[in-house]
Amino acid sequence: MAHRRSLYELQFSHSPSTPDTYTNMYDILWRMNQCMLMECPVASARTTLSSKLFRGLADPTRLTILQALRTGPLRVVDLSKVTGRAQPNVSGHLACLRDCGLVKASPSGRQTYYSLADEEMLSLLYVADVIVSRIGPTLCTCPRYEE
Repeated sequence: MAHRRSLYELQFSHSPSTPDTYTNMYDILWRMNQCMLMECPVASARTTLSSKLFRGLADPTRLTILQALRTGPLRVVDLSKVTGRAQPNVSGHLACLRDCGLVKASPSGRQTYYSLADEEMLSLLYVADVIVSRIGPTLCTCPRYEE
């Protein structure tokens, strides 16, 4: 563990305000790298699944929904206001996110509340925010990522 801790300190020397988030994310990445280093037969499958995850996150509406759910469970009507999209559109995106295992639905009477299915999604969204804050201007001028 001491070796992994020193790698962690090198990788994230800027001391984030939520070190547990980085520790959990680092452990996941470390395990994935170990699998790839050992030429694990599922390495290409992991890459394919990761690609699908990021493809799903690439949609601005779905990403906005996930970011809104960081604060806690919300209803379709709430998410419709946040995204500026019609309720049927938001429902379709939520169905996609639910089918992929990224959000979960919790019925409560006549309402359904949606929340993040895995708390590690908070870590992923946080790290994305950190990266965007660092390279945002470069992303804005990148001709390959036109909307």
